[in-house]
Amino acid sequence: MMEIYNEKLQDLLVCANSKVALKIREHNSLGVYVENLTKYAVFSYEEIEAKIDEGTKNRSVSATLMNSTSSRAHTIINIIFKQKEVIFINY
Repeated sequence: MMEIYNEKLQDLLVCANSKVALKIREHNSLGVYVENLTKYAVFSYEEIEAKIDEGTKNRSVSATLMNSTSSRAHTIINIIFKQKEVIFINY
Protein backbone atom coordinates (compact mmCIF):
# COMPACT_ATOMS: atom_id res chain seq x y z
CA MET A 1 0.00 0.00 0.00
CA MET A 2 1.51 3.29 -1.08
CA GLU A 3 0.56 6.89 -1.59
CA ILE A 4 1.64 9.70 -3.87
CA TYR A 5 1.82 12.90 -1.83
CA ASN A 6 3.62 16.10 -2.87
CA GLU A 7 5.02 14.22 -5.87
CA LYS A 8 6.68 11.64 -3.58
CA LEU A 9 5.86 7.95 -3.40
CA GLN A 10 5.67 6.66 0.20
CA ASP A 11 5.11 3.21 1.71
CA LEU A 12 2.07 3.29 4.02
CA LEU A 13 2.88 -0.02 5.72
CA VAL A 14 6.00 1.23 7.50
CA CYS A 15 6.20 3.33 10.65
CA ALA A 16 4.71 6.76 10.00
CA ASN A 17 7.84 8.42 11.41
CA SER A 18 10.16 6.72 8.91
CA LYS A 19 8.50 7.66 5.64
CA VAL A 20 11.11 7.67 2.89
CA ALA A 21 10.42 8.56 -0.72
CA LEU A 22 10.44 5.39 -2.83
CA LYS A 23 11.61 5.11 -6.40
CA ILE A 24 9.81 3.64 -9.38
CA ARG A 25 12.02 1.32 -11.40
CA GLU A 26 11.70 -0.72 -14.58
CA HIS A 27 13.15 -4.20 -15.07
CA ASN A 28 13.49 -5.97 -18.41
CA SER A 29 11.54 -9.06 -17.35
CA LEU A 30 9.67 -7.88 -14.22
CA GLY A 31 8.34 -4.66 -15.70
CA VAL A 32 7.61 -1.54 -13.65
CA TYR A 33 7.86 -1.86 -9.85
CA VAL A 34 8.37 0.23 -6.72
CA GLU A 35 11.79 -0.30 -5.18
CA ASN A 36 11.80 -1.33 -1.47
CA LEU A 37 8.00 -1.37 -1.14
CA THR A 38 7.04 -3.72 1.70
CA LYS A 39 5.16 -6.94 0.94
CA TYR A 40 3.16 -9.07 3.36
CA ALA A 41 1.70 -12.53 2.97
CA VAL A 42 -1.91 -12.66 4.15
CA PHE A 43 -4.22 -15.65 4.21
CA SER A 44 -7.69 -14.24 4.80
CA TYR A 45 -9.89 -11.27 4.04
CA GLU A 46 -9.58 -10.20 7.69
CA GLU A 47 -5.78 -10.00 7.36
CA ILE A 48 -6.12 -7.93 4.16
CA GLU A 49 -8.54 -5.61 5.91
CA ALA A 50 -6.16 -5.21 8.88
CA LYS A 51 -3.27 -4.21 6.56
CA ILE A 52 -5.50 -1.72 4.74
CA ASP A 53 -6.55 -0.22 8.10
CA GLU A 54 -2.88 0.01 9.13
CA GLY A 55 -1.96 1.81 5.91
CA THR A 56 -4.97 4.12 6.14
CA LYS A 57 -3.79 5.32 9.56
CA ASN A 58 -0.43 6.30 8.02
CA ARG A 59 -1.91 8.38 5.18
CA SER A 60 -0.91 12.03 4.83
CA VAL A 61 -3.76 14.31 5.88
CA SER A 62 -4.03 18.03 6.47
CA ALA A 63 -6.81 20.54 6.94
CA THR A 64 -8.51 22.31 4.06
CA LEU A 65 -11.28 24.91 4.14
CA MET A 66 -13.90 22.20 3.52
CA ASN A 67 -12.53 19.27 5.57
CA SER A 68 -10.27 19.14 8.63
CA THR A 69 -8.86 15.68 7.78
CA SER A 70 -8.67 15.86 4.01
CA SER A 71 -6.13 13.72 2.21
CA ARG A 72 -4.35 15.45 -0.63
CA ALA A 73 -2.74 12.18 -1.71
CA HIS A 74 -3.51 9.31 -4.06
CA THR A 75 -3.48 5.91 -2.39
CA ILE A 76 -2.61 2.73 -4.29
CA ILE A 77 -3.25 -0.75 -2.93
CA ASN A 78 -1.61 -3.62 -4.79
CA ILE A 79 -2.95 -7.11 -4.05
CA ILE A 80 -1.48 -10.16 -5.77
CA PHE A 81 -3.57 -13.32 -5.47
CA LYS A 82 -1.81 -16.66 -5.71
CA GLN A 83 -3.78 -19.86 -5.75
CA LYS A 84 -2.22 -23.17 -4.88
CA GLU A 85 -3.75 -26.28 -6.33
CA VAL A 86 -3.30 -29.64 -4.68
CA ILE A 87 -3.30 -32.57 -7.07
CA PHE A 88 -3.88 -36.05 -5.69
CA ILE A 89 -2.49 -38.95 -7.66
CA ASN A 90 -3.97 -42.37 -7.03
CA TYR A 91 -1.74 -45.33 -7.73
